[in-house]
Amino acid sequence: MTLATFLKQVMAGAAIAAALVAFIASQPAHAAARLKTSVVVDAAVVTLGDLFDAAGPLAATPVFRAPDPGVEGRLAAADAIAAATAAGLPLAPDATAAGEIAVVRRGILVGGDDFGDLVRDAVADRGALDAAAIDVTFDAEPASLVTAASTPLTLVSLGHQTGSGRFTARFSLDRGTGPEIVELAGQAVETIEVVVLTRSIERGDVVGANDIALVRQDRRRVARSAGGEPDRFVGLAARRPQRVGAALALADFEAPRLVGRNELVTVVYRRPGMALTARGRVLDNGAAGDTVRVLNEQSKRIVQATVVGRGEVEVLAAPLTTARLETREGAIR
Repeated sequence: MTLATFLKQVMAGAAIAAALVAFIASQPAHAAARLKTSVVVDAAVVTLGDLFDAAGPLAATPVFRAPDPGVEGRLAAADAIAAATAAGLPLAPDATAAGEIAVVRRGILVGGDDFGDLVRDAVADRGALDAAAIDVTFDAEPASLVTAASTPLTLVSLGHQTGSGRFTARFSLDRGTGPEIVELAGQAVETIEVVVLTRSIERGDVVGANDIALVRQDRRRVARSAGGEPDRFVGLAARRPQRVGAALALADFEAPRLVGRNELVTVVYRRPGMALTARGRVLDNGAAGDTVRVLNEQSKRIVQATVVGRGEVEVLAAPLTTARLETREGAIR
């Protein structure tokens, strides 16, 4: 080998080595893992990826049991670092073992409304009903429970009697230790909106806007005649006493009476350009606009009159006409 050839080989090897060093230098180094100050988990175990940023391929490695759903636990930083070291996770040079880490496991709080919604939807589906019209009550109100965030509350089975509305239901939920069965019983019935009184009233009392309310009641116990439009009752008078909370029917109400039988009233006689008043005795009950009989107690004559106000009726008299005198020259008015 000549000197020139040897030098060429040396120079070529140096170039390859330099290129290799440059390539290695250009590759990003694996980031050292850093311990978090707080952790929120969904699963039953805490992994290195939950505890450390940049855990890399070891992120899924389980290291600790998680708290119960909805509970916050405390983990010593020294224990977290020891677990990472044992698993071979490279840590940042400034990693410290002082202090604690807050570990929270997410959970969902379920209560009576959640159980009721599942029953309501199931009953509505079976009967092709509006779920909003189903009223659900439990024999014993369900206790509020915390379930694992990854496992929602589910309805396993439902037995429902259409006639009585009675039901028995089985639910499944996960409180962190696997599925748990909860059995509940109660009543689920279809309801309808009806108008009810907020106070008891007597016969003849007039209904005001503040005397009524719109509520939902068991459809089976509501008469078909019951009304559901509050405005239609305002201003009407009760034909008979009505108790508070009872569903109202329009047939039990009427326009308020402005005159009553045998009541003395003011009688107004109207003619074009003239009005006369007198006293008379009305012979019928009447509301506004009704036609009633009125007795003139002096002449004992009975006339037909229209009720126009409280204790007042009106008689529309025919227009006055004048007789004509016939003469040979013609008619003189």
